[in-house]
Order: sequence, then structure tokens, then C-alpha cells
Amino acid sequence: MMIRLTLVMVQLWVVCAAPGPSAAAAPSPVVREDITDKVNLVLQAILAMTEDPLTLKDRVELSVNADLVAHLYLAMDQTTVAGVKTLTAHDCSSEPLAKKKSRLTLSIAAPVITIDTPAYFMNGSFVDHINVDGQGHASIVIDDLDIKFEGIGEINLELSDFWMVFDEIVLDLEIRRWKVVFDNLMPGTDLGEVFNSFFSMCGPEIFDIIEKNMNEGGSLLDLVNGLFPPSESGA
Repeated sequence: MMIRLTLVMVQLWVVCAAPGPSAAAAPSPVVREDITDKVNLVLQAILAMTEDPLTLKDRVELSVNADLVAHLYLAMDQTTVAGVKTLTAHDCSSEPLAKKKSRLTLSIAAPVITIDTPAYFMNGSFVDHINVDGQGHASIVIDDLDIKFEGIGEINLELSDFWMVFDEIVLDLEIRRWKVVFDNLMPGTDLGEVFNSFFSMCGPEIFDIIEKNMNEGGSLLDLVNGLFPPSESGA
């Protein structure tokens, strides 16, 4: 009996001491590289050649469609954006995947962005039954704007030819608050100031709607891929 017990214990020791098949096949850890400094160098080089305030050549159009909240169309011409030179990148990263693809995160923030237009046009409805309309001068002051893009794509980290192209992307917009002033809103009534106060109070919620519309629309990918495109020689 003692000999048999000893043999069993030796067999158990051999089995437990032998290296398992998973030990040799353990995958190497994924390296997630912080690329914030490189993105900032490229971003600041671009901003150095950018006017501030920046004049937008094209008409700015925005639709807000949220049941029980608002269905509005807003157009702005001759729009300027002040504070663009304060934009900085933060928490940007690249995680390598298969086939030269990477999981990319690009975050850009600014303390204050001011949008001004001498010619806005707005119409639609509020709470599904109160008509809203107006046109004239408007200003929008945004505090602590934070724009984050996440997706799958390709990136070249060489500073002499830095580029980033997304195949798929998700936008996350965050603000602390904003103040909007639309002159001549609801003309002939005393409701213009009320609506300006309401829109100012609901800034983060309205940005959530804008974020949802942009993520579900078809223009976000082209817009972002225009930020850091490949050079003609590197294409």
C-alpha cells in the first residue's frame, strides 16, 4: 500500500510540475502608445498658420430633431470662430491592431470658443407645438469645449509626414456650459429672451443631440479625415 501511494504521489508531482501548453502560448501585452505630444506639435503648426478669429467660408447649417424638446433648423452665414488658437490635444493614443490598423483616440479641447454671425436664420418648433423663428445677429460662447474622436484607422507617427486616417469613427462632444444670444428671436413677442435663456441652460443636452446627429450622419468621417490627411507624396 505504501509503495502504491508513493507512486501515485510521484505521478501527481510530475503532472503538476510539467509546463502547461498555455504558458508557452501566452500573448504578448498590447502596447497603447501615447501620441499626445506628436498630435500637439502637428496641431500647433497648423494653428500657427490659422487666423483667429477664423472666418468660415461656407454656410453653417444645424438641425436639431428631438421629440418633445425641439425641431429646429439653424443657418449661419459669414460666421467667425474665435479661440481656435487655444485648441490643444490631450489623451491621444494609438493601439496597434492587425493589418497595419490601429485603435485611435484623438482628443482636442479649448477653454473658450466664441461663434459670431451677423446673419443667422432659425425656424422650427419648441416642445412640438410652439413655433420658433428669427434672423439677424447671433453669438454663441462655449466654455470648456472637449472634442473626442475614437475609431479604427491608420496612422503615420513620423513628424515629417504625420497623418491619421479613420475607417470608422465615433464622436464625443462635451461642454461645461454655453451662452447663446440670438437677436430678433420671436420678433413681435417678449419670448426671445426666454428662449435664449432656455437654449443657454440646455447647452450640454443640445450638444448631446448634435453629437448623436453627427454620429448618425454621413459627413463626420470625411470631416475628421481632413484634419491630418496623408501628403500627396505619401498617399
